[in-house]
Amino acid sequence: MENQNPQIEFIEALIKAQCEFKHIEKSSKGYNYVYAPYEEVYKAIQPALASNGFAILHKTEEADGKLLITTQLMHKSGWIEKSTQQLTVDAKTTAQAKGSAITYAKRYNLVALTGVPVGGEDDDGEEDRKAKASPDQIKEISALIGDEPESAKRVCEYYNVGNIEELDADKARHAIVILKKKNEKKAKVA
Repeated sequence: MENQNPQIEFIEALIKAQCEFKHIEKSSKGYNYVYAPYEEVYKAIQPALASNGFAILHKTEEADGKLLITTQLMHKSGWIEKSTQQLTVDAKTTAQAKGSAITYAKRYNLVALTGVPVGGEDDDGEEDRKAKASPDQIKEISALIGDEPESAKRVCEYYNVGNIEELDADKARHAIVILKKKNEKKAKVA
């Protein structure tokens, strides 16, 4: 196989890893919200990232009252994507508060870089009102899956639904994009 563009290799490997990510539930309570802790996010995606040639590195810098947390998603092809969060700190900020801020930023960076869905969007209780997938979306997903029961099973497991008809419109749109990319990759190999 000839060498590919590192960015293309990165994208193809990330698509594969995303299909292998485990579902993440929001299980911890903050001030007025529920969230998935960093450890749960990491545990749900790390095996899929590692098996597809990815490594994660977090770097923390503090200067002029700013705390920068940069997360790098590095692929064995040499391609690296970064996400940075900037937080404000001062002399009164305790070590525990800094640690909490760093963990918060690492979680947000990791979710942003990998695209892993975390227990739905932070929608302030609007989840029940989300639009269901349209019949056209369900039809398109079914066509993209074809006669591959394992693909249908993986889609359902990934989105934590019993069958594709239970997908909401947002998840259906995401599934269509992923399945199209997967099918394009198969067509190139064939």
